[in-house]
Amino acid sequence: MRKSQALIISTIFLIVVIMIGIAVFYFQVVSLQKGQDDFGALQSEGSHISTVLLGEAFPDDWNKDSVLKVGLVKDDTITDEVLLKFAEIDYPRTKILLGIQKEYLFFFTTQDEKDIEDIKIQNLPTPIIIGRDTQYFGWNGRNEGGNGGENLEDVLEILNSGSANIVKTEKLTVLDARIDGTDQLKPVRLVTLVWDFASGTVTESDSSFDFLAFLKTDKEIYSVGETVGITE
Repeated sequence: MRKSQALIISTIFLIVVIMIGIAVFYFQVVSLQKGQDDFGALQSEGSHISTVLLGEAFPDDWNKDSVLKVGLVKDDTITDEVLLKFAEIDYPRTKILLGIQKEYLFFFTTQDEKDIEDIKIQNLPTPIIIGRDTQYFGWNGRNEGGNGGENLEDVLEILNSGSANIVKTEKLTVLDARIDGTDQLKPVRLVTLVWDFASGTVTESDSSFDFLAFLKTDKEIYSVGETVGITE
């Protein structure tokens, strides 16, 4: 009798262990598949953004309010004048015009691809400064007041700490702008970053500012490691 009971208990225990193993394996597969799907979506949007940006805008005499189709190229080149006009468009509207859902930013560099193989802060490529001090375009934590900003290094530090997934794409183009203090027509790399922030969203009003721990905007402050929900 005891032997039969022990056998039944052992069988039940074995079945439970097998079921737990199957469940763990299933969730690992699902998690891996989701990660691959998320990465694929980021890659797709990154490629799409670069393609759209390297096209022409509509209408020809567009401004931040009248633009119907974004694009940076005019007469086969990108000028600092067009870039600064793009910077005036509020970030949420740029996403609508680009037809994307992920967060993004882009900048230009003259460095070779081998020098910008990843986006870690210690491997930061030197961005070309557009206008007086603009280093990048796109996400800056604000819903209003244009897009982009002055310090790409600080923003990349935020992304390295708070993003769940991030993808970089590059395309060659020609930039007609003041580079190294002189007007130049020069081949450059358009570097586009697309990402998701980590899960959990917290925004709060604050007047303090410390870029090592926070991304400060005129209206909100976002904590590193928490998703920044800035789009509807």
